[in-house]
Amino acid sequence: MGQSPRHRLSAALLAALLAGCAAPPVTLPQTERHTLHASETGRDYRIEIALPDAPPPAGGYPVLYVLDGNASFATATQLARALRGLDPAVVVGIGYDTDALFDMDARNEDYTPPAPGLPSRDARGRREGGADRLLDVIAQRIQPMIAARLAVNPRRQALFGHSYGGLFTLHTLYTRPALFSHYIAASPSLWWHDRYLQTKLQAYAGQRSPRASVLITVGALEQADAAGVGVERAGRLAERAMVDNARAAANALAALPSLTVRFEASANEDHIGNLYASLLRAVPFALSSNWIDTR
Repeated sequence: MGQSPRHRLSAALLAALLAGCAAPPVTLPQTERHTLHASETGRDYRIEIALPDAPPPAGGYPVLYVLDGNASFATATQLARALRGLDPAVVVGIGYDTDALFDMDARNEDYTPPAPGLPSRDARGRREGGADRLLDVIAQRIQPMIAARLAVNPRRQALFGHSYGGLFTLHTLYTRPALFSHYIAASPSLWWHDRYLQTKLQAYAGQRSPRASVLITVGALEQADAAGVGVERAGRLAERAMVDNARAAANALAALPSLTVRFEASANEDHIGNLYASLLRAVPFALSSNWIDTR
């Protein structure tokens, strides 16, 4: 049955009322959002900070920095507050000044390392090779900003990245190992540029570096999910060998005496699913109250 004129009028008035009232954005309690313009990269970054609600542990608050903050910050913050056995901590999201979960063009440049023979743009027309510039922003701008704002422990600094962010996380370990104490690389894109990061791993293994803890994760379906995905995608999964490459990197790093390394494959998770499955592992890995200073 159709609506009566009275009901239609009420619905129209309600629609007009809602259209005239902009709903406020949803925010997490005890969080801050800042916009940081970085001349090093020419970009505006969305820096989100989850403030702890308890006094700092001995030595100061541990800090967990999460890349792709638009997609990862809220989940990491809720886990840091909800899981048991964790020290009160600071969670920092490093994202982009957009409402999208991912800024594909920006992360494509920011998260990929400079490499010999790297074209200025990839096959999709996106710039690459800006990881060292973003590392300068983190080391010279973002970390000092957090340290000036809160009583943090400089020896408990963790970095989480997924996909190209995982590539960036391992690049950071290999080239600036003193920046963080914990490195979490989820589904690292180690296939990138003909597995270029392997050369950086070899150089890193040949030098004396500070102690660090490393967690490398991958979704089991990132390589084995060939059934029902089509010939082209199945071929791409096989070529990128996400599981094999992640496991090989973990095994190589585990052989180094300065590192404590864990490797975990998330059963029944694909590439994006492993982002959130890995946050569930990353938060206690970085913020456990059983942490012992071995640096």
